Amino acid sequence: MMNGLSRQAARGAAWTATAQLGGQLVLLAANVVLARVLMPADFGTASLALVIAVLITAVNQLGLVAAVIQRREITRNHYVTAFTTSIISSAVFGLALFAGAVPVAHLLRNPGLVPVLRLYSLLLPLGAIAAIQSALLARHLMFRPMAKAALAARLSGGITSIVLALAGCGVMSIAWGYIVLNAVNAIVLLPVAARVMRPSLGFSWRAFRELFGYGAGIMGMNLLNQLSVNADVVLVGRILGSVSLGFYSVAVQLASYLPTRLSAMLDTVTFPAFARVQDDAQRLRAAYLRLLGYTALVIAPVMVALAVAAPDVVRVVYGNRWSPAIVLLQVLAAYGLVNGLSWPWQLVYKAQGRSGRLLLMTAGQVVALVLAVGLGSRFGVVGVAAALVGFSLVLQLGYQSLVNRSIGLRASYYVKTLAKPLSCAAIAGAAIVGMRALMAGLSPLPRLLLAMPVGIVVYAAAAVLLDRVTVAELLTLLGVVPLVGRWFAAAARRLDASRSSQTSGPPGPDRICLITSVHPAADVRISHKQAMTLSRAGYDVVLIAPAHLGGLPSALSHTSPASHSSHSSAVRLVQVRLPQNRLGRMVVGSLRVLGAALKARARIYHFHDPELLPVGLLLKILGKTVVYDVHEDYPEQVKSKHYLPVYLRGAVSSLVGLAEKAIAARLDGIVCATDAIAAKFQHGRAITVRNYPLLSHTPHSPSVPRSSFFRLVHLSGTLIPGRGVTSMVRAMELLDDRFELLLAGRFVTPEYEAAVRAMAGFERVRYIESVPHEQVWALYEECDAGLVCLLPLERYKVSLPVKMFEFMAAGLPVIASDFPLFRELVEGNGCGICVDPEAPERIASAARRLAGDAELVRQMGEMGRKAVLEKYNWEAEAQTLLGLYRALSRRPKAEDRGPSPASRLPSLRGVAHV
Repeated sequence: MMNGLSRQAARGAAWTATAQLGGQLVLLAANVVLARVLMPADFGTASLALVIAVLITAVNQLGLVAAVIQRREITRNHYVTAFTTSIISSAVFGLALFAGAVPVAHLLRNPGLVPVLRLYSLLLPLGAIAAIQSALLARHLMFRPMAKAALAARLSGGITSIVLALAGCGVMSIAWGYIVLNAVNAIVLLPVAARVMRPSLGFSWRAFRELFGYGAGIMGMNLLNQLSVNADVVLVGRILGSVSLGFYSVAVQLASYLPTRLSAMLDTVTFPAFARVQDDAQRLRAAYLRLLGYTALVIAPVMVALAVAAPDVVRVVYGNRWSPAIVLLQVLAAYGLVNGLSWPWQLVYKAQGRSGRLLLMTAGQVVALVLAVGLGSRFGVVGVAAALVGFSLVLQLGYQSLVNRSIGLRASYYVKTLAKPLSCAAIAGAAIVGMRALMAGLSPLPRLLLAMPVGIVVYAAAAVLLDRVTVAELLTLLGVVPLVGRWFAAAARRLDASRSSQTSGPPGPDRICLITSVHPAADVRISHKQAMTLSRAGYDVVLIAPAHLGGLPSALSHTSPASHSSHSSAVRLVQVRLPQNRLGRMVVGSLRVLGAALKARARIYHFHDPELLPVGLLLKILGKTVVYDVHEDYPEQVKSKHYLPVYLRGAVSSLVGLAEKAIAARLDGIVCATDAIAAKFQHGRAITVRNYPLLSHTPHSPSVPRSSFFRLVHLSGTLIPGRGVTSMVRAMELLDDRFELLLAGRFVTPEYEAAVRAMAGFERVRYIESVPHEQVWALYEECDAGLVCLLPLERYKVSLPVKMFEFMAAGLPVIASDFPLFRELVEGNGCGICVDPEAPERIASAARRLAGDAELVRQMGEMGRKAVLEKYNWEAEAQTLLGLYRALSRRPKAEDRGPSPASRLPSLRGVAHV
C-alpha cells in the first residue's frame, strides 16, 4: 500500500501527466499549422533565439528554485529572499539580453535574431516569477494548480502563435507565443502560491547564503545541462545556417519532445519525494529502478515507432517540403531514447544534494557534445545527428556506472530493468515496418493510420507477455489520471488477476459487500444495523472500510449464535488503506476500494458514500447488482462545506445533485435515510430505511435524574455551526451553576473550536472528543435531557437525527429545533420541547423548565421510550431492507449473464513508493 508521500506523488504525477498530455496536443496542433505557414528558416531562427534565452535563464535563476524545493526547512526569509533575488537578477539579465541582441546575431550570422532576442528579454522576468511560485507549490506537492496553469499557458501561447502566423507575422509569431505562454503561467500561479506564502520584496544575506550554497552547484549544472541539450542547436545554426537548423530543429523537437516532457513532469513530481528519502539508499534504489522501468516502457516504443515511421510522420504532420527532416528524425529518435533513459540518474544525484558532482558530469557532457557536433558537421546535418547518438550512448553508460556505485545498484539489475521494454519496442517496430511494406502503394496518411495501431497492439501484447508485472504497476499508477484513469485501472486489474492464481474462493450464493470510504467499520448504521441484520438473515456479508478509522467490535467480528436463523452472525471485514486528504481519498482511494470490492466477488454491492458513485457505476457496468445508500441530502450539504469557496458552492451543489441522480438511476436500488431524500429520486428503486436505534442496544429502563445537578447532552460526529453548537453554548451563559452541557464530537476546524472555547458559556461545558458506541448508553445514564438544536437549514428540516431517537430510547426528554417534522416527533409524542434553535434564551428557558419539574422529565422520558419501542426502532426498519435484498437476490447473478473482468487490484508501487 502507498504511504502518505506516495499518495501525494501519485496524485502529482496524475495532474502533471494530464497537463503534459494536454500541452503536447496543443503543441502538436500549433506546430502542424505553423509548419504549413512558416518557412524552415523561421523555425531555425526561433529555435536559436529560444536556446539563447533558455541558457541565460539557467544562470538567471541562480539555482534558487531547486534550493527552495530541496531544503529540509524553509522560512519566510528564504522564500522572500529567493523571490526578490530572482526578480532582480531576471531584470538585469533581461536588459543584458536586449542590449546584446545585435552582437549575438552578428556572432551567429543570423540578423533575423535581433527582434526575436529583444522580445525574448521579457521571458526572463516572467519566467523567474513563475519559477519561484512553482518551487513553493512543488515543495508542498501542490501539483494540481501547477498543472492547470501549465495547460492554460500552453493553450494561450499556441493560439497566439497560430493567429499571428496566419496574420503574416513570420518568426515573431513563434516568439510572441512564448511570451504569452510565460505571462499566463506567471499570472495564474501568483495568487495560488500566495495562499501558501504571500510573496513580498525583501532580502536576507543569511537566507541567500543558505539557498545559494546548494543552488550554486545547481545553477552551474543547469547552465551546463542546457548547453549539453541545446549546444547542438547553436552550433548547427552557426556552422550550417538557419535553413539546415530549421530541418534539424523540427526533427530534434519531434524526437526529444516525449523524453523531455516526461522527464520534466516526473522530475517535478519525484524530485521533492526523492529528496525526502535522500538518506535511505534502499528506498532510493528501489524507486529508481521502478522509475527507470516505467520510463522505458513509455519512451522506448514511441522512439522506435518514430524511427521506422518517420517518412509518413514528417509528411503527414509537416508536409512534403519538410522531407529533408526524415533521415534526421530516424537518427535522432535513437538520441531521444538514450537521453530519455538517462535522466533518472541525474535525479538521484540531485535529490542527494550532490550538485558539485552533477556539475562536473554535466560539464563533461557539454565538452563531448561540442566535439561530437564539430566532428559530425563535416558530414552535414545528418552527420551531426549520428555523432550525437554515439557520444550520448558512451557517456551515459559511463555515468550510469557511477550512479550504480552511489546507490549500491548492480549493473545486472539495470540491464534487466531495460531489457524487456526495449525488446518489446523492437518487436513493435518490426511489426510497423512489415505493415508499411505491405501498404507501400498507399499515401502517407492511411499508411500511418493503419500501421501505427498495429504497432500499438503488438507492443501491448509483447509487453503483457514479457513484462506483465511492470505493465500492471504502470497502469495502476495511471489509474489516478483524471477522466481516463478508470480505463487504465480496469486494464491493470485484468492483468494482475490473470497473472495471479490466488483468489478469494468461489462467490457465495448470497454474498453482499457493504462499502464505505468515509465511515469507520464500526459505524452503527453500516455495521451494527445493516451488516448484522443481513448476516443474521443468512447472507454472507463482507464489509469494506478504511483501515485508519479502526476495526469492528468483537461482537461483530467473531462468530456468534444467530438470533433469527441458524447462520453465523459474523461479518468479514476488509480494511483498505486510504489517503487521508479528501482529493486523494476520492481518486486513489476509490480505485483501491474498487479493487477490494471486485476481489470480494459478491452478488450485491451496497455502498454508502457519494464519492463512491463512480465506483458504483463501474461495478454496475461490470454486471454487478449495486445499491446506493443515501445517508443525507448531499447536494444541500455541499452548500455548507467550509473548504469550498462560497461562490462555488451553488455550482458544485448542482453538479453533485445531477451526478447523483444520473448515476443512481442506473443502479438496482437506493436506500434513503428519510422520505424527503427518497422523494428526490424519481423512480421506483428508492426505499426509505430510517436510521432508528437498535432495541437490543437500548437500556432496559429509562434514565432518571440523579441529583439536583441538571446535565444536558449533545453528541455529534462533527461539531459544526449548523448543528446549533454556538446556540447551545450561548444558552449555557444564561444558566446558573446547576447546569452542565456534555458536548461530544470533533470540531470541524481548529478555528471554530477556538471560537467556541472562547465563549463564556464554555465554562459549563464538559467536552469529549469522541465516545465509542458501546459507551454511549452509559453516558446517557449520567444525563437528564438531550439537545438536538439544528439550525433551520433545508436539509435539517426534513432530517431524522439518530441522536434524537437515542435520547428518546434512553428515557431523556428532548429539547429540539422547532421544525414541523421535529414538532410532530417530539411534541406529538409528548417527549420533549421544541424551541427556536437560533435563540439561546429559548434553549435556556426549556432547560430551566425541565430542571424545575422532575415529574415532567419522568413523563417525557417514558413517552419517548414508548415511542421508540413501538415505532422508531431499527427492528421495524430492517424488514424494509430485507425486503429489498430478497427482491434483488431473486435476480440472475452477474456471473450467469456472462464473465466479468478479473478483480484483483495490485499494490500501488513504482515512482510513488519512494
